[in-house]
Amino acid sequence: PLPSLRVVTMQGLARVVIAERLGVEAPKILTADPHFARVAELLAAEDPARWGAYGPLLGMRGFTDAVREFLLRAQEAMLDPADVRHLAAARGLTGWDELATFYDTYLNDMAMAGQTDFAGLVRLASGVAAEGAPVVDHLLVDDLQDSTEGGVALVRGLATTSTVVAGNEDAHVFSFQGTTVEPFRRFVEDLPGTTEIVLATPWRGAERTVRAWHAPHGADEH
Repeated sequence: PLPSLRVVTMQGLARVVIAERLGVEAPKILTADPHFARVAELLAAEDPARWGAYGPLLGMRGFTDAVREFLLRAQEAMLDPADVRHLAAARGLTGWDELATFYDTYLNDMAMAGQTDFAGLVRLASGVAAEGAPVVDHLLVDDLQDSTEGGVALVRGLATTSTVVAGNEDAHVFSFQGTTVEPFRRFVEDLPGTTEIVLATPWRGAERTVRAWHAPHGADEH
């Protein structure tokens, strides 16, 4: 019945999974401003001598925001500090080794405080999704082309009676927010037994016009 449908975001689904699997409420999520403040607090407590590459930047607001984005994107990509450290070593990026160490500090601090961020919530849920009886019977996911590795891992981990995902590679527009079309491309391969159906008819009209404007200055864009 339509009233029984539960419509949620990926973070909402993560909350359902955590409550079912762990029997507890999901950790408190730090939204943008509190999250920025927490990262700034942790960076302020760091010893600049340990940050050979980025030590002089530790007190800068722009650097704090960049680190905050890094922490979100790393979790969305399902990378732990050891993964970041390995990738940094492979590319000779010594500064990223410092970030990997801070990433470890950040995760420990958040766990001790019983808090997380949006990316961490989905990552936590994806780690326990496959355990036990199905959390939901039927799952329909739209716009999977704009999910993250963590979001798709959560969907794949749920044992359901039926899972249907829909997406369009050409509609992928949120890579600047950490999403990637790659998990959507691999979905059939990563989940054996999946049937792929290609909807080739453009119901929005064959003669579509796409226009874009660029203002010389950000203040003019409105």
